[in-house]
Amino acid sequence: MRTSLEANCGCFPRFPTRDTQATVYDESCLTDDQIQDLRSQQRTFDGAVWRTAVANLSAGLVVYKIFSDDLYKIGIVLLVLSLVVIVLGTMRKAQEPVKIKQDAPFITGGNYVALMAAATLIAWITILYMILTI
Repeated sequence: MRTSLEANCGCFPRFPTRDTQATVYDESCLTDDQIQDLRSQQRTFDGAVWRTAVANLSAGLVVYKIFSDDLYKIGIVLLVLSLVVIVLGTMRKAQEPVKIKQDAPFITGGNYVALMAAATLIAWITILYMILTI
C-alpha cells in the first residue's frame, strides 16, 4: 500500500474507475530504494519533528498557564520554538518528493538540522537568561 508521500512523488495516476473513487497510482513508477527512502523520510518527519514540536508546545502551555507571571515568558519562548520546528520540518518534508522525482543524488538535511539546532540553542539561552534574571 502506498503512503500519501509516495503518491505525490510524480507518478502518473491512472484514472479512477467505477469501483474506486480515489486516484490509483501506478506502483511501477518507483524503485524499491525510492520507496524505502520516502518511507524513512516520512518516519523522520512524523516521528522526530512532530514529537519535538508537540513536546515543546505542551511544555510551553504548561509553563504559560500554571506558573507565575514572572515565568510566562518562558512558556511563550517554548511555544515559538515549537512553531519554528513545525515550519522547518514542513519545509524539509515539502522538498523531499521533488528530489525523488528528479532522481537527484541524496543530500542530507544539514541546513535544516543547523537551523533547528540554532533555533533550539537561541531558545534555551533565552530561557536561561530569563531564569537567571528573575
